[in-house]
Amino acid sequence: MDDLIIMLSPQHKKFADAYLEHMDATKAAELSGYKCKTRQALINKAHRLKNRPDIKQYINKVLKQQHIENMASIEETMSYLSSAMRGEEREEVVVVLKSGDRDGFSDEVETVDIKIKPKDRINAAKIIVDYYKEEKRTNQNKHEDGLKIVNDVPLENKKKVSDDAGNQTN
Repeated sequence: MDDLIIMLSPQHKKFADAYLEHMDATKAAELSGYKCKTRQALINKAHRLKNRPDIKQYINKVLKQQHIENMASIEETMSYLSSAMRGEEREEVVVVLKSGDRDGFSDEVETVDIKIKPKDRINAAKIIVDYYKEEKRTNQNKHEDGLKIVNDVPLENKKKVSDDAGNQTN
């Protein structure tokens, strides 16, 4: 990203950063110091700035980086699903407690932490199983050392190989 920062003028970078903050090109143009005689001229200028290839590339790269930094990893996701499946995850539930006698009743609202429901634990387990099934399906013939096992030797050659193996041990 540093090479893109160098390619942008200070005002262009200021515009791009303001755009990323507000996601409004006109506001970004105003905040970065662009002045125009009419509002429509400022809107047109902002549109042209936002569509400049260098500014667009900078904005897209920053957005992609933010997306990557905010996305949960597969390890984090599987860890959460595993703890949910084990019943270690909890959820907040609002409970209304009613109390009183014949003179009147009162309601009291309370927030309580409870374990997640069994159906949610089962769903987490299903997601984990589906993930491992897909992993197994896509990596069926692959091994960590890159070895691929092929079982397509013709039947007549299998008999000969097994006979040769038996003769060598004697």
